Amino acid sequence: MVPAIETNDQGTVDAALIAGDDLVVPATYELLKAQRAPLEDGPFLDVVPVRFALTDPNRACHVALVVTPLSYMMYRA
Repeated sequence: MVPAIETNDQGTVDAALIAGDDLVVPATYELLKAQRAPLEDGPFLDVVPVRFALTDPNRACHVALVVTPLSYMMYRA
């Protein structure tokens, strides 16, 4: 299990999450985004799971996840 990683002020990470010997392909990976923006009644979204497959070790893959207190959107960039 990978330790929790904090995003920077722009909401991105400063380095690749999976690289070098940690990158195994083909494989399925999962990111879990914890919602930290509380609402009056508690968070509508607690944890957003994003599961994706990588098949080419030479192809860069940017997984973009936009999260608001009430919704989320994910895409491969």
